[in-house]
Amino acid sequence: MLASKYVPHFLAISVAYYYVFQGVPATRWRLGKRKWLVFFAVMGAAFLVCNPTILLPGTWHEMRIFAGEQRIGHDGYEFMGRLYRNQMTLWLNGSPWYFYYVFMGVKLPVPVLLAFVAGLPLLFIKRLGDGRFFILFWLFFWFFPFTVLGGKFTRYFTFVLPAVLITAAIGIHAAGQLLARVIASLRLGDDHKIQARAGLALAVLIFSTYAAASAAPHFRLYTNVIGGGMKSAGSYFPHDEFYDASTREAVALIARGAARGMRVASETPELVSHYARLYGRDDLVAVSLSDRAALSVLKEGDVVIVARGRRYFSNDALTGRLIAEASPSAGIALGAVPSAQIYFLDKKSLELVSSVIEE
Repeated sequence: MLASKYVPHFLAISVAYYYVFQGVPATRWRLGKRKWLVFFAVMGAAFLVCNPTILLPGTWHEMRIFAGEQRIGHDGYEFMGRLYRNQMTLWLNGSPWYFYYVFMGVKLPVPVLLAFVAGLPLLFIKRLGDGRFFILFWLFFWFFPFTVLGGKFTRYFTFVLPAVLITAAIGIHAAGQLLARVIASLRLGDDHKIQARAGLALAVLIFSTYAAASAAPHFRLYTNVIGGGMKSAGSYFPHDEFYDASTREAVALIARGAARGMRVASETPELVSHYARLYGRDDLVAVSLSDRAALSVLKEGDVVIVARGRRYFSNDALTGRLIAEASPSAGIALGAVPSAQIYFLDKKSLELVSSVIEE
């Protein structure tokens, strides 16, 4: 998470954890004001050493632009087949509040998911120890804001994933203890209890390894049996599941069949231009699928790339019509999952494009 952006409010995880112990007599828990000041001073100095550009006025200018949501490149996010506005400040009017709960339900291996559900209530039991407060604060300070904020991407889940897995480990441990008690009630030896507990943990690890291997090399497409398995891959979070995975293959195909100077309309024109240069096709003109002015000058022989995960309000009418009424010239897939359709425009498909632009 730190490699992409700083999220200051997550400091509250550590601060809240230590704060709850300030009344405990043991000196190791009582930080006091002086130690807090030293803590923030050291952290601030380390931040300046690693991020000297924070002192440049231009950095603050870009931060204000980003915070003002002026860097948003697209006007929607497709989630479970429906488009949503995806801006932080839209709060509950943006991407649905249950976005990340669905993500956990369909993307985590089932044994890990069940273990998390089993471990979560145990975090509220005193005998688990004081360390449970750290996990509780970690989960709270992540899930609460990201539930109500209107802008969501699956990559943000990376920050809370360790806490989810730790909670799942607690659930596995509790299930192992229960299994050991059952074996004890059957008056079997201690060896059987150890083997059963180790076997349970090993089974979860093996299942998780198999789940990852089954999706290789396109790991983002992994969908568990609750989500419908790999038959439903790409139908929940297509933007994050596909991203631009098929762009290179699509441009390679176009480079072999497009005439010189043809226009290629897609939602990633700069990336299309990059791959076109790699394939020796500097002559291809990449334009945005959301740019109506650019689309208005398309002609027969030009190309439209309809990539899954790049559906937005600005192109939904056009891509929907093409998919429903025109036959693609070629298709690209990630393994067995269709990921992009390529249309070399003929008279019929060009008329479809023109009719959508005129609407």
